[in-house]
Amino acid sequence: MDWLGLSANQLTGTLPSELGQLGFVQALYFGANRLHGTLPTEMAHMRSLAELKVLDNEQLCGPLPDIRYKHALDISGTGLLGACDGPALGDCAGSLGSACAHEARDEL
Repeated sequence: MDWLGLSANQLTGTLPSELGQLGFVQALYFGANRLHGTLPTEMAHMRSLAELKVLDNEQLCGPLPDIRYKHALDISGTGLLGACDGPALGDCAGSLGSACAHEARDEL
């Protein structure tokens, strides 16, 4: 399996840390779901990952795992913090949403 596409499937909850065991996957698509929390730090083990699209998951927040996206990163419509680290900067999209601030307020 080169890619995993689960966009627009009404997924809820957090992404599992076991994603980090998919070291051979080159592309992950989780856009337009209802995911929340942070991206698992174990995703840093995904050395083949060239494309990550988690757009339009408003409750995703926090830092991006230490991954070098070789092709494209789309975190628009999320509260994820980070920048694209690859040659195809034109393929990158991101936003600093308010999901993290909202989540932090709820914990107080």
